Amino acid sequence: MNKVLFLIAMVGTIFSAGAQPKEQSRRIEGEEAHGYTITATISASNASKYLNEFIKPYGKPRKKGAYKMVKSPVIDSDTYTDELLYFKIEDKGNAVAMWAGITTTLMGKDSSKMVIKKIHKLMLSLQSHCAKSEVQRLIQESETAIEYTSKEQQKSLREQGSLKSKIEENNAEIIRLEKLLETKKFDQKVLDQKMVNSANKSDSLYVEIEKMKLVLDKHKSKLKKIN
Repeated sequence: MNKVLFLIAMVGTIFSAGAQPKEQSRRIEGEEAHGYTITATISASNASKYLNEFIKPYGKPRKKGAYKMVKSPVIDSDTYTDELLYFKIEDKGNAVAMWAGITTTLMGKDSSKMVIKKIHKLMLSLQSHCAKSEVQRLIQESETAIEYTSKEQQKSLREQGSLKSKIEENNAEIIRLEKLLETKKFDQKVLDQKMVNSANKSDSLYVEIEKMKLVLDKHKSKLKKIN
C-alpha cells in the first residue's frame, strides 16, 4: 500500500497532477497522424530509454526523421495493417514532451475514432510506464547511495575501533612510563643520598688517615732518639 501511495505521489511529481494526454495531430511527410502529447519532468535520455522499452509490444520501431515509427502496429491485439504509429520526444529543458500518433488513411470514420481512443489509452500507459521506470531509477540510485554510504560508515567504524585500540595502548604505555619515572625519581634520590653519605665517609676517612700519619711520624721520631 505504501509503495502504491509513493508511486502515486511520484506520478504527481513527474507529471502535472491530474494532467491528461493532450490531443494533437501532426502532418508527417504529407500524412495526417492523430495522437496525443504528454509532458514529463524527466531527462530526454531517460525518456528515450523508457520509450524504447514501451514501444516493443507494438512492433519493431525504426527511425523516420525525428520520429520513431512502427509500421502495421499491434494495439490491444488488433493489427492496423499499413498504418503508421509514430512516437517523438521533444526536449523542453527541465521537461520533455512525448507525442504518439497514428495514421488512419485506410480506416473508416468509426475505426479511426476507435483507434484514436486507443492512442489516448496508450499514452496513459506510457505515462504510467515512465513514472514507474523513473521511480525505480530513483529507488535504485538511493539504494546504491545507501549501500556506498553504509560501506563508508563501516569503514569509519573499523577505523574508530583501530584508533581506540591504539589510544588504549598509548594510555597504558603512558601509565607504565609514569610509574617507571616515579621509580627512577625515587632511585635517583636514594643514589644522591648514597653519594652524599659516601662523600662524607671519604672525608672522615681522610681526616683519620692524616691523624694516623701524625702518630706514625711521632713513633718514627721516637725510634730515632732511642738509636
